[in-house]
Amino acid sequence: MLNRRCMLTYDETCDPRLLAVIDQVPAELWGAKLALQLLDHRLMAASSPYAAYIAQLPVGVAGVPIFFSREAINALEYPPVTEQVKKRCSIAAGDALLISYGPLPNDFLLMDYGFLQPDNPHDRVQLRFDLDLIQVGVELARVYGPDQKPLELQPSRWQSRVLAQLGLQGPGANLEVTLGGSQLVDPRLVAATRVLLARSEAELQLG
Repeated sequence: MLNRRCMLTYDETCDPRLLAVIDQVPAELWGAKLALQLLDHRLMAASSPYAAYIAQLPVGVAGVPIFFSREAINALEYPPVTEQVKKRCSIAAGDALLISYGPLPNDFLLMDYGFLQPDNPHDRVQLRFDLDLIQVGVELARVYGPDQKPLELQPSRWQSRVLAQLGLQGPGANLEVTLGGSQLVDPRLVAATRVLLARSEAELQLG
């Protein structure tokens, strides 16, 4: 039987808050799920049962992937990135570089080209409106309600009805919200925040 110290994985023994985040990652991105667990154990430092293994991992590689050495690229062992680097490194010396960056968000621009565009209108992050995940964030941030007690997001009947009107709850709900771009914050996310923090429907209407 393989010693547990040799198996970096995630199961019911993990922090429930971490598992809640891991469960939001699509099953096919198993590498990203393990990466979240690895980050958690990095934070544990010497107290992690995988400390000896983690200490052998590279902390980072200078530059962006397109400029990594062949050894660093091979160490990634992540085909989606390595194949893109191979395609983009097929330019011969003296060739004209006629590349259109396109309507890309800043995370793509940074990863592929090594720069950020200030006030990038295409720089958006798509999130899923999930009350359980929001509750985890509230607990980690130690947010308190009007009664000075830790805030618990348990929508009342009227709050659930308004969230359904916003399309964020119930049958046919569209739970995808965005941050960034020209609007900065998805209006539905702002409205939902007001609904969840209001102590009554009358207070919400007055706001």
